[in-house]
Amino acid sequence: MKQFWVLFKANLLMQIRNKQVVFWSLVFPILLMLLFGTLFSSQGFTQQSGGKKVDLNFASYLVPGLIVLAVMSTGLIGYASTLAVYREKGIFRRIRTTPLPISTFILSKVLVQTLQVVIQAVILTVVGVVVFKAELDWGNLGLGILEVVLIGLTFVAIGQMIAAVVKRSETVSLVTQMINTPMMLLGGLIIPLSQFGDVPILPQIGSFLPTGIAVNILRPTISPEPFKNISDIQGILLLPVWASLLILVGYLVVSTIIANRFFKWEI
Repeated sequence: MKQFWVLFKANLLMQIRNKQVVFWSLVFPILLMLLFGTLFSSQGFTQQSGGKKVDLNFASYLVPGLIVLAVMSTGLIGYASTLAVYREKGIFRRIRTTPLPISTFILSKVLVQTLQVVIQAVILTVVGVVVFKAELDWGNLGLGILEVVLIGLTFVAIGQMIAAVVKRSETVSLVTQMINTPMMLLGGLIIPLSQFGDVPILPQIGSFLPTGIAVNILRPTISPEPFKNISDIQGILLLPVWASLLILVGYLVVSTIIANRFFKWEI
């Protein structure tokens, strides 16, 4: 157990010192919030509740989307690239010659990633509430944190799968960026899926991407009433939350199986 916590602290320190990871997983989502929160500060959503119109500002829509974006960046860009670099530099090979189980090393990194996604969610929520007056269902924040952890583990698994299938760190970085961009744009994280209505297939594809599934789990949880029915905001018919949870777990399980099957500890 002592070895585990030493590894955890070391991995946490390396994560903090990794400028690329810090930028893409934290600075970039905050910059997007400042940009889109300012551009669309006068826009929002309107619903009928009890015979009255109730407004939801755009920041309230943006916060859960950017949380998912930050979590995705951590798992894809951060974790996948780190594994590839460790493999190229022979770090895994050296660890395997020591009494330390490689599984303990990986578990410590996963725990660091999990802690990071929770911190990301807290910071983005604070920025959204303080700067842009985002409205949230505070009674469901505990459940929201659990969902963020599950989403984080799913994207970590996807990142590990990418590192397993793609060998070189430079190629891993390229692949993660190629995957990151469409999942950000089509997942309904920043732009409602209804905006892609001119090409009807795009909203449906987007709603089944890992990001689309993740945000459509998180948004109904932390959005205030009467905006729990996220289909009304996204503008398309979406799966119920329980079905989205099953699909997200499916992504997690399949990615983990593929990663375990194909991952090589050395080149």
